[in-house]
Amino acid sequence: MLPGIRDYIVDSIQDVQDLDKLRKWLAGFWSIRGWLSFSVIVGILTATIFIIGVSLSIGKFIGVGLTVITFSVGLFYLSPLYIIFYIFLLPPQLAQYHLNTYESDPVNSEVIQRLISILNTYLYLVAGYVAVGTTLISLSPATIWWVWGSIPVGWIPTILQFLINQYYIRKIIVTAKWRNLNQLQSQIVALQKKNIHTALETTINRINQLMDLHDRISARPNSVLNWSTGLSFLNQLLLPLLGLLIGTINEILKFLNIKMTP
Repeated sequence: MLPGIRDYIVDSIQDVQDLDKLRKWLAGFWSIRGWLSFSVIVGILTATIFIIGVSLSIGKFIGVGLTVITFSVGLFYLSPLYIIFYIFLLPPQLAQYHLNTYESDPVNSEVIQRLISILNTYLYLVAGYVAVGTTLISLSPATIWWVWGSIPVGWIPTILQFLINQYYIRKIIVTAKWRNLNQLQSQIVALQKKNIHTALETTINRINQLMDLHDRISARPNSVLNWSTGLSFLNQLLLPLLGLLIGTINEILKFLNIKMTP
């Protein structure tokens, strides 16, 4: 993801102040102190909740060994949540920048298409990360309601990131469109201030051309939502479910009265 930002997004930023904002975001992203603090606090808290919840669900303490493993895995496995949190902040940041877009049709600008590709790739990584988590949870001695309850929890970062991406990409597109539309409106108004009855035919034709261009730009889509985007998002949501099915395949086959061969 970061190479994509370096290769395609940085070159499209038109303002030095925006580049400085991106630098500050990257500094926070690479902050070792912030990452360690977040990992320790969230890891210990989540591991404690998990141990208490599983112990209550099975009616006994899960044991010292599994407790130690849970805390160890919790500190290690939950550390990427710091990255997920910081990526949440990236689209709102980019929506404030002055990007080099094709203002007559921003959706088809290279920077927009590159940004969509970068964020979609990242979403698949998040979905894969959640799938691994649901697989690990399914291998614990928890009851089935606890295991299946992890699915909607695991969907939260994927759904939030998808919604954030779509909202702020739309905002970038709309901002670029209105930047161009406002310029066209100013030109049309300037021409219309002349006496339209005595204006040259070339002036009237120019007004008509500008109005036609204004209408065509205004009619261009304001977002990148389509069937392909929807199917991609559905695939991302299915990955955590796939991880759970892999971890609970024995229980599912037993439920269906099928015995697995050793």
